[in-house]
Amino acid sequence: MNFDITTPDKAYEFFNRAMMFDNGEWIDKVILECNGDIEVFIQNNINQIAFIDIATLKFTAFHLTTSSDGCSEIKKSGLMGLRDVLSSDTELNRFLRDKELIFNIPKNKLCFRDKEYDIDYTHRKQEGVKNFLEPIAHRLCYDPQVNGFFCCDDLSRYSTCTYIQKYL
Repeated sequence: MNFDITTPDKAYEFFNRAMMFDNGEWIDKVILECNGDIEVFIQNNINQIAFIDIATLKFTAFHLTTSSDGCSEIKKSGLMGLRDVLSSDTELNRFLRDKELIFNIPKNKLCFRDKEYDIDYTHRKQEGVKNFLEPIAHRLCYDPQVNGFFCCDDLSRYSTCTYIQKYL
């Protein structure tokens, strides 16, 4: 089942289909019967919600981005994961270098104004190090939202170290 949230109408159609509602019944149930309270809606419709097999859901959404070069770099290289962008000669990487912020992704290092910092998330967790670098290390190593643009359908094959499929 495809959960398409590219437009409000498509999201509305999905909910009607997933909940096995007749057209318009979704609005009646959420607004009129539950007074817009999603918790009440869930409680009132838990049997239908439980019937949805989330393992078969496929999500369709848009990801919007921008660039200062008219997206020519994206058209040439496709959308890349953050680790790849910070490891390549990209517009973002050049901008950061101009600000004296340099990433050495293979060595899990960040250099700022000639001072080097460890951004190896596993290493940081083992040592119990918590400071401003932890979110950066987490994003680069484990956050699929950063590298999830246009990822493949089979999430078991997902890797933050591979190029995201090219759609342009």
